[in-house]
Amino acid sequence: NHWRPSRMGAQASRPEQFVLVPPLFERQHVDVERFTRLPFSPDSDLFRKRQLGRLFEDYLVSGFSAEAVLSSKQSPHSTIIARFQNPQPEDGFGDLNGRGVFRFQPRPRSVPYTFGQLAIDTGQGEANLSGCWKVPQCNAFLSASHPISKASNFQDTRLGVAYSTSNLLVGGETRPLRDALPTDCYVAFGRQDLKAAVQCRADLSGAAGKIAPSWTYGVFYSPGGSDDATRGSMCTAVEVHDGRELELRVKQRMVVRRRVKNPLEDAGAVGITNVIDAGFVVKTPLGGSTAEQSMKMALQWQVNKNVCIKGSASLDDVAGSLAFKSWWDPCVTVAVSSRFNYRTKVGGLGFTLNVENIGRTLFARAAKEGFTIQTQESAASQHEVQEGLGERPTYEDGAGRGPREVEGHGML
Repeated sequence: NHWRPSRMGAQASRPEQFVLVPPLFERQHVDVERFTRLPFSPDSDLFRKRQLGRLFEDYLVSGFSAEAVLSSKQSPHSTIIARFQNPQPEDGFGDLNGRGVFRFQPRPRSVPYTFGQLAIDTGQGEANLSGCWKVPQCNAFLSASHPISKASNFQDTRLGVAYSTSNLLVGGETRPLRDALPTDCYVAFGRQDLKAAVQCRADLSGAAGKIAPSWTYGVFYSPGGSDDATRGSMCTAVEVHDGRELELRVKQRMVVRRRVKNPLEDAGAVGITNVIDAGFVVKTPLGGSTAEQSMKMALQWQVNKNVCIKGSASLDDVAGSLAFKSWWDPCVTVAVSSRFNYRTKVGGLGFTLNVENIGRTLFARAAKEGFTIQTQESAASQHEVQEGLGERPTYEDGAGRGPREVEGHGML
């Protein structure tokens, strides 16, 4: 008789199996300036334009780029943002420019949209003082922006107002120091899965012939209606800008699960969650517009909690990057990138360094029906066995000489 371990002992000796769920590369930040932006501005997140912009821009810069976003845990009321960029490293650091932002929030957790900030840009030689105030007991927001440097145009002073509910957003922005009094008014309505917005820019001074009214409108659709970054989702937006340009944007997030092939991982790790983002933007002119057509697409694959691979392609160039992230406090991200313009035949390298300690850490879990085997096997028939024993048929180039004869298979 051979001794056999008990069932309980076998289970105790077997390592516990688990699936790795790494944190997402991007941390979730509150968009503090949300109610100071127009719906169709590049930084607006009403139609998730900001998320798609990060897919095309993050870690794919040319030259040198560094950014630090820091806030003290002991005093979260203040935040500093410092950016450095040198788009042409082959010329040394002569083109290095920077931007610094100091932001103060009286109640950063309960009322994050009330803030005041000072921003200085060395590249443009401008300084700007801006802020936003949420009206107590009401979802109304008042915002203002005023340039304070000598190189700035003081006529660019802006005043804005916005009102928001769960299904409606209305507001406007004007520049009162300009003679033409240019003003933008907008309204957006809908739900999480379906939204529509209209924006109009016009002259409110009453003078004729200064600013012709221009209209921009768009529709946004997202099946399921969830903007949760931890779930797979798809969103589509269609915009028409001033009747001159049509823009289509699509972004898809896929949360998948794959087997672990890393020998450095624990023996109990049987799988890992990966996040894949894909998106594209297409623009085409309308009517007699002279705007150029453009298209670009990008793909990002987060392999694990430390490695992220990204690539993009457009009608002019192609780019790729490899990013590494350490989850210290603060987090440090280092990325190397390469870009090649196949119109001008000019290429370049890029280096990105990011340091941050604000924002929530998110985790995405894949569906349980993972590890699907795509290749199937079936018993070979007698005819298939006979075909497998012979040599592969060879095809002769018979272009322009009538039918081609295939060895062992008659005429074609």
